[in-house]
Amino acid sequence: MPDSMTETTPALADEPAKTPKKTSWALLALLFIAVAVLSYRYFAGQNDSSNALQLYGIKVVSDRPVGEYTGRIQSKGIALLQPESRGAVTCSLGMTAALTREENGYKITMEKGDQGIYLYNAGGIIKGMTERELVTACNAFNCIANNITCPDNLGSIAGAFTNPDEMNIILDESSGGAGGRAYIELLGVMSYMQAERADVNKDGVLSQFEITNITGNFIAIRPYLMNGSVCRPQPLHNLIETFEPDANLTVECQSMESAIYVLNSSDNRVKVEGTNVYIYGDQDHVYDGAIIVRDSLSSSWVRVLFQANDSSMPW
Repeated sequence: MPDSMTETTPALADEPAKTPKKTSWALLALLFIAVAVLSYRYFAGQNDSSNALQLYGIKVVSDRPVGEYTGRIQSKGIALLQPESRGAVTCSLGMTAALTREENGYKITMEKGDQGIYLYNAGGIIKGMTERELVTACNAFNCIANNITCPDNLGSIAGAFTNPDEMNIILDESSGGAGGRAYIELLGVMSYMQAERADVNKDGVLSQFEITNITGNFIAIRPYLMNGSVCRPQPLHNLIETFEPDANLTVECQSMESAIYVLNSSDNRVKVEGTNVYIYGDQDHVYDGAIIVRDSLSSSWVRVLFQANDSSMPW
């Protein structure tokens, strides 16, 4: 028999030498089971409604009090993965405007699925089956992340402007620079809605014929500056209309309908009353509230604005 076989025989017969191997495999097995259980709980929790609540009309599932994530996002910012759908592009642009984007911030992904917001230590997932569902869920996330009180039904924001003949926007003069930026964002989306109404053949291009023959497809936009209870109309010039008000004309601010009010307030809130939307906020929040309203009124405008409206992308 070869010497090598003779030399290995005692080791094979040495039972005590096997004990450490049995112990190490047992420990590895226990660790594997523990990891598997934790992984199952994490991924199963994404569809578990037992710890769900409704916020602003959207299902929110969180592994801890939602307010803890609000604080974490405000202190660390957010990290967004590359969007893979039109709705996700709108979400990313809206979140980038309203929140600080940081490479090592709280990770947010957008996916197609049952509408909801899922918040976990490792990151958040926002889901919707359609572009509108996803953007609405993202708007609810912006409400949560910015600590802004929003309507119980975010769809009521767009519902306040169903086929209007006129849209008014009122800027509180005391709302400062943030209010001014909010005003510009909202004038932009209003002008886009005006153009969409005028674009009769829905080809995304306004022809001179459509502009000239706009009767019946026209939305008038009326901007105002607010000082106390008095509103002074402001000039407006865009592709569709030119509005030059009398310099001495004033109206009562509370008499408006189909109006968005941008108001200076320590109460950070978006409220809908009838056909009016009120954005209350301080210098840190009034602009964020306007972004929520902007994307509620149109999910596509911000993509057009930033030339990110890729029609080849899904939903």
